[in-house]
Amino acid sequence: MFGFNSNNTSTSSFTLINFDANLLGSYFNARTVTRTVSAIQNAPTRIERGPAVITPWDALAGSDRTLAAKYNALRGKTNFIDLNTDNVRQTRDKDERALFALYQALNNLKTVADYAKEESTPTAILAKLSDQFRGGLSQVQDYIRAAELDKLSLMFGKKEPRLQSDVSLGKNNYDIIGSALSVSSKTQVIPGLSGTEVFTVNLNTGTVNDDITIDLSQITEPITLSSLSSYINQQIISLTKLDTEGNEVSKYDSRFGVKEVSTGKFALMVDGISSEKVTLSAQITEPALYVTGSHKAVGSDSVETATLTKLRNLAAADPTTEFNTQIAGTNLNNFIPPSTDEDGETITAPAELFETKATASVVDSQGNVYVVGTTKGDFGTQINTSQNQDVFLSKQDAAGNVLWSRLLGASDEAEAFDLVIDGNDNVVIAGQVNGELVTSDTFSGLDSFISKFDSAGEELWTYQQDTIAKDQANSLAIDANGDVIVTGSISGRLDSTTTAGGGSDIYVTRLGGADGVIADLTQIGGTGSEYGEAVTIASDGNILIASREDGRAIIRKLDATDLTNELATYDLGNLAGGKIADIAVDDSGQVFITGTSYNGSLSGGTTTNAHSGSADGFLTKLTDNGASLTANWTHYLGSSGNDRLEGLTVHNGAVYLAGKTDGTLPGETKFGTTDGFAAKIDATTGTADWLRQFGGSTGYKGSSSLAFSATGSSVLTKLGLPTGLYNNRQTHDIDTQTSARTGDYFYISVNGGSQRKITLEADDTFADLATKVQRASFRYVKAVQIIGENGPELKIESQAGATIDISAGKGAQDALIKLGMEPTKILPSDKVYAIGEETLGTDPENLGGVFGLALLSGFSLRTKKEAEYVSGQIAAALETIERAYRSLTYDPVKADILKQAKIKKGTVPPHLLSQLNNYQDGLNRISALTGNYSGSLFI
Repeated sequence: MFGFNSNNTSTSSFTLINFDANLLGSYFNARTVTRTVSAIQNAPTRIERGPAVITPWDALAGSDRTLAAKYNALRGKTNFIDLNTDNVRQTRDKDERALFALYQALNNLKTVADYAKEESTPTAILAKLSDQFRGGLSQVQDYIRAAELDKLSLMFGKKEPRLQSDVSLGKNNYDIIGSALSVSSKTQVIPGLSGTEVFTVNLNTGTVNDDITIDLSQITEPITLSSLSSYINQQIISLTKLDTEGNEVSKYDSRFGVKEVSTGKFALMVDGISSEKVTLSAQITEPALYVTGSHKAVGSDSVETATLTKLRNLAAADPTTEFNTQIAGTNLNNFIPPSTDEDGETITAPAELFETKATASVVDSQGNVYVVGTTKGDFGTQINTSQNQDVFLSKQDAAGNVLWSRLLGASDEAEAFDLVIDGNDNVVIAGQVNGELVTSDTFSGLDSFISKFDSAGEELWTYQQDTIAKDQANSLAIDANGDVIVTGSISGRLDSTTTAGGGSDIYVTRLGGADGVIADLTQIGGTGSEYGEAVTIASDGNILIASREDGRAIIRKLDATDLTNELATYDLGNLAGGKIADIAVDDSGQVFITGTSYNGSLSGGTTTNAHSGSADGFLTKLTDNGASLTANWTHYLGSSGNDRLEGLTVHNGAVYLAGKTDGTLPGETKFGTTDGFAAKIDATTGTADWLRQFGGSTGYKGSSSLAFSATGSSVLTKLGLPTGLYNNRQTHDIDTQTSARTGDYFYISVNGGSQRKITLEADDTFADLATKVQRASFRYVKAVQIIGENGPELKIESQAGATIDISAGKGAQDALIKLGMEPTKILPSDKVYAIGEETLGTDPENLGGVFGLALLSGFSLRTKKEAEYVSGQIAAALETIERAYRSLTYDPVKADILKQAKIKKGTVPPHLLSQLNNYQDGLNRISALTGNYSGSLFI
């Protein structure tokens, strides 16, 4: 082995104690040793490292503490960058100080990740571990960006001379791809058809349009996907026109076809073009019911996801399920690479799903269904940057095909409680958000929010109720003018014109439908606890509010022209711990209220079905007399267990309900620990027409809301096709296609100069953002919009040898993370790639180099699989820090080998490359044997 002595005197000594050829490799012969000694003695710069420095990796060598003991030492730790430890304070230069601080921080974060991936670690605490980890990782990122360095350039992410967005702004897809049918080939007969169905395809170019009748009885062969698409195309081709040369050609270019959407699964598709609009309508339709729910399998690793179930044949005693689909956030920036099998083939793993809950749904005039809820994952091109969960809004066609999805863009935590559709098919959602959602937000804390989107998913406006008080918006209604009526609860004063009663109060506001500005408001409450839980519009245009006040269910009628004027009230009684779910008015003006009650003796008129004990759902019918409200009947719905009603809709003399039970409902079968259910109640008599308890698997299920479609089911939905005008044309700007919001920003700095703020404005595209970056950095940055596979992306590169620092915006308004970009240092290509691994530490006048830790701010520990991957990435980053440390010390042996290589022109001789590799291998083996090798022969 080699021994080197170094001290603070002006000389350094070298002693060859022993030489083991087996250890260093056959290449290290006597001639190399001679050259090495000569290189040390004649080095142009004296190597002085001062007193021996114990590196963090040296100090950790041989540690035999268990993983549990290591994590216990970190439990509750929030400050991971610690500059006051002994091995950080003893360092003599900036580079070492930064490396040691980073190594300690990342080593501690690796312990957290290792603990999270352990099989014995409860899944229930992963969220807490992930929060701790992400907090520490953010500190590492901030420290790298701000650290003062001398010979090193450190990057949090990969060592690349550019920065590129990980999200695209999408592109219009004019093709219609239906949902997969229950066939295994194009030529298999489509099940569920009588062969006599008729539907219409309307094609419209803007100047001409035609209705094309598709009569399945005219297909002479078995009805398969192939024969059906061929028949439809024949009808389209038969419509002709004369071209400019007088030749007869097809009037329309859209064509039907068959697509294999996944292995062995086939669907109808329309190959459309931008100049033609396609509208599909069926000759015969029937009502349908969309029920949102949830499902969570048994097991500690299971994840709760939302479901959307479509029921048809509603007039029968047992309705038919048309489809049941899962709604769940996924990982858009899935940093875990795909695995491969033994043959090297890529294994397609199922998408990683994250906790998602659906809370409300509604159907628009075209038969599309909107679902709103909360998720911990990403949706579409929307990156979830919330600390816990964000609000999602999803639009699906009548066959269950997703048209678009949006995230609210909350940075802390958000929940959604309701949504409504206005007369123009705009959708309005409401809930609660913690943190800044709009730039005008001043006070911190939990606020109500209301957001309005058009049918293409473009946000029209957002109102955040910025008060000192804690408040939330629970329910929405749209009046005849298109204004939005909101009710919710508030702990404190709504504004300077209202008075807080104490505890929680009810609030009611009217927002202008066009701009979201408050037009009227009122606050209702006494010294107890009052909650505004549901709102609807009465038949005379006034406002009906259902509230829970000191545990009692109260229905109030408010003057639409003056919300402070109460016109009528009705006390339904004490819910004894229950709550109100919804309120609705039918076409005849009758009022229906539903919820959960532990009290079987509510003041709800005649009892049409008795209370079963414990918690039961209830449905009460009231008559609105204008200046008073009277009760007609109450129907209790329950089992011997606990039962809750969550959703209500009234149509055509029937009341439809959705809920959750942990028991067995009358005539039904219990499947899981909890089950969802739907019910149909006669609106006149209050008796049940049917009851459907959802099952099919064990675990935890529930139904949260439901939406009715008068023409929701037809031959089209049986064929997996949408109904109405198919319009998937969207605005492809940053606001719409990402979770970034107007006012979000990031900073750019050139060559260490002042930071320039790059702020997102309404309707900005990546081209607009690139222009702003160019203007802020003059000739030193090349920022362009490029077109990727999924639409426009943003790319930023250095020019003219400049060093560019890209820094995140503050907190909720950081635009970078929402665009899939990392705060980073962009170096010119020649600097990034000038010093390769083989040359590090070989030039005493140019020590150090550029090192990328290949970390991502999106790293988290939400699942054990994720934790395992992240642990490996942290381990690689720790190795990079050690290499960076070695690069700070001159390595004469390595330098001499490279010097010999340079004597030869052109390609480096293989024997010299082999020497270099063997030398590095020898050093690694020394490190493995001694446990304290610092990466260089000098200390």
